[in-house]
Parts: sequence; C-alpha cells; structure tokens
Amino acid sequence: MDNVGLTLCFQMDTMMNKYMEGLEKTFVTQGGIKERMHQARTGYRQQQDCRLAELEQLVPALQQQLAQAQAEAAQWKAKYVDMKQRARDAYQQQQQEIEKLKERTD
Repeated sequence: MDNVGLTLCFQMDTMMNKYMEGLEKTFVTQGGIKERMHQARTGYRQQQDCRLAELEQLVPALQQQLAQAQAEAAQWKAKYVDMKQRARDAYQQQQQEIEKLKERTD
C-alpha cells in the first residue's frame, strides 16, 4: 500500500512539474495576462488608425464625386425647367390656335 501511495505521489509530482514547465514556456513565449491584454488593445488601436487613415484618403475623392453629381443634377434640373417651360408655351400656343379656329368656324 505504501508503494502505491509513493507511486501516486511521484506521478503527481511529475505531472505538476510538466504543467509548471508548460506554464513557464507559455509565459516566456506569450507573456503574462497584462502583456497579452496590452498587445491585443494596441493591435486593435493600430487597426483602427489604419482604417481611419484609409477613410481620410477617400474623403477628397468622395467630395469630388459629390460635387460632380450635384453639378450634373443642376444641369438636369435646368433642362427639366426649360423643357417644362417650352411645353407650357407650346400648350398655350395650341390653345390660342384652337380659340382662333373656333372663332373662324362660328
């Protein structure tokens, strides 16, 4: 019975030593929890900074596209107003002609 107890103690000691070696190796290669948290937060901030820089570079191009679209919209609006006025004028002219024809036929 004593041998079984000693064997279990030896096995437990071996497992604990291997576990501690694994923890030590992980700590040396990856660092402690605070170091990993700092690294993760720093990495996230760097990603955000890169994304912000990309978006800031897109702003001038988008502003130019917006200005072009607004200018084009203004041109279309002017054409629409002109066409609308010409249609009104044509309608009024036709109405006048109809009135003249009615007067002739009476």
